Amino acid sequence: MDGIDLIENQIDKLVELVALTSLWASPIIVQELFKEENNPTASWYNNSRRYRKKNGEMPKTLKDGIWLDDNSKANNAIKAALGFTKRPTHFATCHIYESSTYDCKYHTSIPNLVLVPTPIYSLTDHLKECMQFLKYYSYTQYGFYIDQKPVKPEFWENISLKAMLAPTDEQIKKALVSVKKRRRKI
Repeated sequence: MDGIDLIENQIDKLVELVALTSLWASPIIVQELFKEENNPTASWYNNSRRYRKKNGEMPKTLKDGIWLDDNSKANNAIKAALGFTKRPTHFATCHIYESSTYDCKYHTSIPNLVLVPTPIYSLTDHLKECMQFLKYYSYTQYGFYIDQKPVKPEFWENISLKAMLAPTDEQIKKALVSVKKRRRKI
């Protein structure tokens, strides 16, 4: 018996599980970030990236004016953009584009971030179909992509997009307040 074979027979269901349980920022919030001067990627923090352990870099330090992050900034960014005052538990912050974590333009880019329940977040790193879904969904919601527009996944029509979780009006209002607060700090 091969566990990968079993998973491959359930790809549509696994991708739909990620889709139905993941949390995305409202397009309204992303549009507000895109409006900002010098923020073409709708980033929350413009001077941070993931640290590189192999290069001897240490998290939570500055290197050439860049904050080397352990994913805390990305985590704070997506949660603020979702309008949470009480932090959700058992969610992992996932980057949609794999290598983007090491690039200041994309590390805290809100359309490049999604919260996925911790029991299933590794699917976003290991299932190419899940990665395809995330990239295409981000493109459909925000017009966001890196390098080239993502291709519509063949299983796209099988996913219950209407059943996906969306921020409430109250969360959107709180997120808009957070956007205004961060602007004052820039």
